Amino acid sequence: MNIPYPLFDASYINVGLAQASVYKVKPKRVNLVSAFVPQKSYISLGASNKLETNVNVTECLSDGIEVFKRLSGGEAVFLSPNCVVFSRVLVDDLLPKSEDAFNSNLELITNVLSALGVKRIERQGISDLTIGNRKILGCSIYRKPNYLLFHAVLNVCEDPETIARYLQHPVREPDYRKSRLHTSFITSLHGESYYLSPDLVAEALLNWKAQSRE
Repeated sequence: MNIPYPLFDASYINVGLAQASVYKVKPKRVNLVSAFVPQKSYISLGASNKLETNVNVTECLSDGIEVFKRLSGGEAVFLSPNCVVFSRVLVDDLLPKSEDAFNSNLELITNVLSALGVKRIERQGISDLTIGNRKILGCSIYRKPNYLLFHAVLNVCEDPETIARYLQHPVREPDYRKSRLHTSFITSLHGESYYLSPDLVAEALLNWKAQSRE
């Protein structure tokens, strides 16, 4: 079932890793941002996840849902054309602490969503964004010397019932989840009556990047 690491834009991730590997010889700072809508449905396993404990394998095989393992930690995530994936690669000799990277990127995403009219966004757990105590976004970080990858998945309009079909209850969970099932823990922008399209949200995140260079 495993496929390569295709979704968090492997081209610029590989550029970042390659640049980090020669950073001391040929210094070049890198700050790359991507925001896109997956073209099909996948499951992204965290680095320590296992199929048998994180995924409903029978349902995935039946429905043709492919699974890959990402570089970063965290729990398994269901990705689909109803989501937006936001990623950022930094290469530098003075990288932010992971906590600071979470803070700055989650603040960015919150500001973009707020500008689109989304209200009541809160941060809970280590790095989740929620509306009304239900999760709309999760994220994780992977780092090596001189290299940091942040990526997040925002649920724009995926049905929590679909997520529950393919993912088992996570082995680890934030305190605020309180053992809730996927269907009562997860929501989406559409589920909270913010009827934005995934493409519009991805474009707004990329437009922030363009504006920040001006």
